[in-house]
Amino acid sequence: QYGLQRVDVQTGRAGRRIAEESGLPSSIVLSLAPQRGGVWVGTSRGLSFVSDSGGGAQGGLVEATVLENTAVRSLVRRRDTLWIATDAGVAVLTPNETRPRRLRASESSARLGTAIGALAIADSVLAVGSMRGELHLIHTGDGRELPPPVQDVGRGGAVVAIAMDALSLWVAGVNGVTVIDRAMGTGRFLAAGTELPGEVTGVALARDYAWVATRDGVVRYRRMGDGSIR
Repeated sequence: QYGLQRVDVQTGRAGRRIAEESGLPSSIVLSLAPQRGGVWVGTSRGLSFVSDSGGGAQGGLVEATVLENTAVRSLVRRRDTLWIATDAGVAVLTPNETRPRRLRASESSARLGTAIGALAIADSVLAVGSMRGELHLIHTGDGRELPPPVQDVGRGGAVVAIAMDALSLWVAGVNGVTVIDRAMGTGRFLAAGTELPGEVTGVALARDYAWVATRDGVVRYRRMGDGSIR
């Protein structure tokens, strides 16, 4: 409910707050995707591009707003293409387009036309997690839906975050995290309240570690050479 805060990375000094009164469609910011010259900002009521024009701490001009009155919960980029998680499915914005269009798979699958909670991308695969607790895999080259992994992610509940690399796929739901081996399609479930201290809010992957954020603290897992955890 506080908008976007621009920070100078050289000094750590916070600049002006960019919010609804500055041109954002909403002060409730749900997602960010940096891009050359600025940042895409997903809000509870639309998607805007905020440029770095102006320089210094006072920069930050809201230049474009699309997907008005639509919640944008997650954003990922691959090269110059932006993938957008909305309450009406997945949208994509390419460099040659001025407005996002629905993903081809979203048009052909009713399941992909529902509210999307999180996205992640690795190599040529886009992972899509829905608020219904479903996982979909999309080929970024042609937009077709790929076969799902063997491991079901439904136990986790509504998907709030996804992290993926060449080895594994971590799907974070409010009830826990499903860790999937990408080569085998199988995995394990880390339940909130037992393996994890509380309701899950996010997940991040590094080469040697996986970090899971919860409302009651952060857990770090050591990753093996194949991406698995012990």
